[in-house]
Amino acid sequence: MSSTSDVAETYKAMNEAKKSAKQKRLESADLTGWTQHNCYHYYRIVNGHKMDYWPSTGLVMYKGKRHNIKSRFVREKLEPQQ
Repeated sequence: MSSTSDVAETYKAMNEAKKSAKQKRLESADLTGWTQHNCYHYYRIVNGHKMDYWPSTGLVMYKGKRHNIKSRFVREKLEPQQ
């Protein structure tokens, strides 16, 4: 059976891995066309509605629903109008 310190070490390692992944996503995000609200939150207007974007998590909020920035729905919304 694992001790409390083993569990704490595992938790710390998982937390560091999560922080590292968020930092990598934030640094590699394409922020072209987004307006910065703060260092973690960006937004833009799409079809008359505000679209919020958090690059560290890759999440987008549009019309009250959460989406992944890589989702087909978001890609279609961000395509240039022809």
